[in-house]
Amino acid sequence: MSLSRPPAGWSKTRRGQRKGIAALPGWKLFRFGGTEVYIDASWPIFFAVSAVIAASAIFPQRWAGAFETVPSGYADLSHWAAGLLAAALILGSILAHELAHFAAAKRLGMAVPAIRLYVFGDIVEPMHEPRSPGHEFRIALAGPIVSAAFGAVGVALARVFPEGSMLQAVAQVAGEFNLLVAVVSLLPGFPLDGGRLLRAALWKRTSNVYRATQEASALGVALSVGSGLFGFFAFMSIRQPGLGAGMLPLFGLWALLVAWFLWSASRWAFRDSTHRERLRTIAVHRVTRPFTQAPFAHDASVEEVWQVILADKARPPCWAVADASGHITARITRRQVAEVSSDRRADVCVAEIARQIESTEVLDSHVMLDTVLDQVRREHRGFYVVRDEDRIVGWVYADDLVQGKRLGSAG
Repeated sequence: MSLSRPPAGWSKTRRGQRKGIAALPGWKLFRFGGTEVYIDASWPIFFAVSAVIAASAIFPQRWAGAFETVPSGYADLSHWAAGLLAAALILGSILAHELAHFAAAKRLGMAVPAIRLYVFGDIVEPMHEPRSPGHEFRIALAGPIVSAAFGAVGVALARVFPEGSMLQAVAQVAGEFNLLVAVVSLLPGFPLDGGRLLRAALWKRTSNVYRATQEASALGVALSVGSGLFGFFAFMSIRQPGLGAGMLPLFGLWALLVAWFLWSASRWAFRDSTHRERLRTIAVHRVTRPFTQAPFAHDASVEEVWQVILADKARPPCWAVADASGHITARITRRQVAEVSSDRRADVCVAEIARQIESTEVLDSHVMLDTVLDQVRREHRGFYVVRDEDRIVGWVYADDLVQGKRLGSAG
């Protein structure tokens, strides 16, 4: 279960904030294959709640016989030890599920600089969309395969351990939970793994990844409602000894978390894919802003430039600087000029403080916005310089690229 990126309109250059599930606090866990892996607050929360449910409801009722040999007064402590062990195994298997997606993506050559793991999914920052339906299919299938394997191992170990023992109880609980994760993750609602498999099929049939995402995300929203209803009634069964004796309360907790994740992530994905489909129709030149002043000569004094900048009410993020042949090759900002002391401005020329325009900050005016969206979100620049063929023609705010705001009457 994964969410490939933040929602449409997200940009550190705008507010520096994330929304929805991405707003939860997180901590760096380790580096895996050159990628930084983070976990968020849902992990310790789910671990604590899972341990409580297992220790207070599952083991004392379903596996009471496993603790009959425990000396009097230590039964409750044994329940807690088993609950903590089961919760740790469950979270470890969930981690393996999510890292399986990551490993599959890396094998297919996808750049994954950082991944943030939720107990019910992951957000990869930044991660490009799979290049083909086949890649999407293989990445999505990796997680359920790992969960099913862990589930089979847990159930098999439960048959090997002594009948009625605590180890058998823990192995059975962890195995059943992993099998549940494998089944739930294959439900056909994006961004669950099953939804990604569905998107891969729709993508192959329609050749439109955005339309496929919208259809799979709509199913995800519908599934979130059903998952929430099931989770509520299943979790409340903890108060009824007859029903709460099994794994139902823990399954209910998981279903509630999946419902929350599906509701928010599916709506994110739907909005983002709709937004990206619109960006396919807008070229960079439609949002480009021309320089408010003629390019400054490279040998002009900083004092001359400063007076022009002070009079420029448009306050752009940069001004163009031309070389001896008249071509724009550098740019200058208000801060660069202001850093030169007033008594030196007349003696310093612009070329000494101007910054050469690098290829990484230049966008072609004819490319469509959807093709540069991942780059813009990844780099977090405030603005880009725009080139038309072999000449610099203006600049554009990163937020305009992300949001696709047209200029003038076209807006």
